[in-house]
Amino acid sequence: MDSTRCRAGCRRAGLASLLVVAGACGGSASGDDIGARSLGDGRDRVASDRSQQPGLPAFRHPPLSAAAFLRHQSALAHDSMQGRGTGQEGGERAARYIARAYAAAGLASGKAGAGYRQRVPLRGNRVRVETLRAALIAGDGRRLALDAAQLSVRSVHAGARVALEAPLVFAAHGISSSVRDDYAGTDARGAIVVALPGAPAELARRLPGAGGAYELSDAGKVAAARRHEARGLLFLSAPGSEEQFESGRRAAMGREDLHPGWRPPPGVDLVLGLGPRGTAELLALAGLSWDDVAAGADAAADLRLALRLETRTREFHAPNLVGVVEGRLDETIVVTAHYDAYGIGPPDASGDSIYNGAADNASGTAALLELARALVARPEPPSRTVVFVATTAEEEGMLGARYWLDEPWGATGPIRLNLNADGVGFRPPTNDFVAFPVAGTDALSALSALAAPLGMTHATQPWHEGMHFAFDTAEFLARGIVGLTVWQGQDVRPEHRSPGGGSGSPIHSPADEMPTTPSEDGISQHLELYWRILTHYADGAPVPAFSEGHPFDAIAGALGGDERPRP
Repeated sequence: MDSTRCRAGCRRAGLASLLVVAGACGGSASGDDIGARSLGDGRDRVASDRSQQPGLPAFRHPPLSAAAFLRHQSALAHDSMQGRGTGQEGGERAARYIARAYAAAGLASGKAGAGYRQRVPLRGNRVRVETLRAALIAGDGRRLALDAAQLSVRSVHAGARVALEAPLVFAAHGISSSVRDDYAGTDARGAIVVALPGAPAELARRLPGAGGAYELSDAGKVAAARRHEARGLLFLSAPGSEEQFESGRRAAMGREDLHPGWRPPPGVDLVLGLGPRGTAELLALAGLSWDDVAAGADAAADLRLALRLETRTREFHAPNLVGVVEGRLDETIVVTAHYDAYGIGPPDASGDSIYNGAADNASGTAALLELARALVARPEPPSRTVVFVATTAEEEGMLGARYWLDEPWGATGPIRLNLNADGVGFRPPTNDFVAFPVAGTDALSALSALAAPLGMTHATQPWHEGMHFAFDTAEFLARGIVGLTVWQGQDVRPEHRSPGGGSGSPIHSPADEMPTTPSEDGISQHLELYWRILTHYADGAPVPAFSEGHPFDAIAGALGGDERPRP
C-alpha cells in the first residue's frame, strides 16, 4: 500500500493504531524513504531524500516504539558523543544527529532559510585555578589567607579579571520567602552574603516541595542574593563534609560556567563555596564555633573578603534544534527536551570521564524525536502548531530554552503550553505517574484522565512540588506559560518487580550510561503517556491554567522574568 492511499484511508487513533498505520505505510516510517512534506505556509522544508539523509537505524522501527527509542538513546549516549558537552564537539555531533532525524521525519524548519539550527550565543568562563587568591580581613586588621583548595568558584559574571574587596554579611541559610526571610534587617547591597548550607527541617516542612522547595535550593538562594543586590554569595560547609565539598569543587572548577551571550546575565557576580577547613578558619577569625553559627550567631561580623582571580572566556554558539508541525490555529504547543549532558569531566573511581547522560537526557531527546515522527505521520495535522525544540545548555542554566523564548522560532500566535521530556523510561511499567508541577496549576484532572486508560493514577511526594525549577519548564513558568514534565511513578507493577530493568542510573556522573536490561514495556508506557498528553492538547483541548496565587514568581525573579515581557 503506498503512503498516499494510507494517509487517505487511515483514521485518527491512539498509539496502538498509529503503530499499525506506520507499519502499513512503510515509506512513512523509514528514514530512507520519507520525502519532504509541504505544510502549505511557505516555510522552508528540509529535504530528506536518500542522497542527503542516510537512513537512521531508529527509523527502521515504527514510530513511538521502544525499539526506535532505544536506537536514538543509545546513539546519543554513545561514547563517541563525548557526553554531548555544550559548545564541544560531542554536542555538535548530537545536534547533527537530531537535525538528520528531523529531516527524515519530515519536520518543517523553525525559520525560513535557516534550517533547524537556531544558533544560541553563549559566553563561557573557566576559572584559572592557579590565579585564585583570597583572604579574610578582620576589622582589627588581622588577615587570613585562604587556601585555594578550600574555595569553589561556581559562577563568574565579572569578566576575565576579578579583583574585589567587599564586606561580608551573614544571612543565616540565605533563604528569602514568604515563610521566612533571612535578609530581614540586613543590607546586602554590594556585599558578599555568607550563608549556611541546607535549611532548618521545620522550615522545609512548611514550604511547598518540602526539602525540595525552590527557595531552599542553591539556585533559590542565589536568586535571593540577586534580589537583594548582593555582589556575591559564599556558602559555608558543615564540619565533616570534606569529601562532599571536594567532589563538588572538582566538578565546578573543572567545567566552564556558561552565561547568555545575547543579554547581560541576571545574577550575582560570584557564587563561592568555602570548604570545611576554610569555614573553621573563618569562624575562628570571628571568634565563633559552628554550633554558635548554627544557633544564629553572626558569622560575618566585621569581616571582609579580598579576592583575585582570572578566567578564560570564550564566545561561541551552540544550537537549539527547532522543527515544526503546522496546525490549523494560530496557537502553539512547545515540546522540549535538552540534548546536552556534562561532556568530559572529572573521572570517577574507574577512570571513566565521559558523562554520557543516557537517562539525563538522551532519553528525553529520544522521546521528543519519536513524538515528532509520530505526529507528522498522522493522517490529519494538529489543531495547534507544535514546535519541537531540542534545547542546548539546559544543564548550564536552561539557556537554550531562554533563548528560544526570546526568539520563538516556529511559533504561531500565543504559546499555550510547554510539554517537556526529561528522563523517560526509567522504570518498568508502573501503576502511577508524577507530573511537575501540579500545585499551582489545574492540570491534574486532565492528566489523570489521560493516564487512566494506561492503568496509571497520580502519585505525589512532598519533594515533587520542588522539582519544577530543575527543568526547561522553569523558563516557561517564569513567563506565565504552564510547563509540564511527566514521569512514571515508583509503584512498579508486580509482574515486573524483578531485579534489573529500567533506565535509571546516577545522573550527572559517568555512571549515567545505557542500561544493560532496559524495560521496553516501561519505555512504551511512558511514551504512550506523553503521546496522549501531546495529542490531547495539540488537537485543541483547553490547556492548563495557573491557579490563583500560583507559586512561580520566585522562578521569574531568579531567571530575570521580571525583566522580560510575558506572552
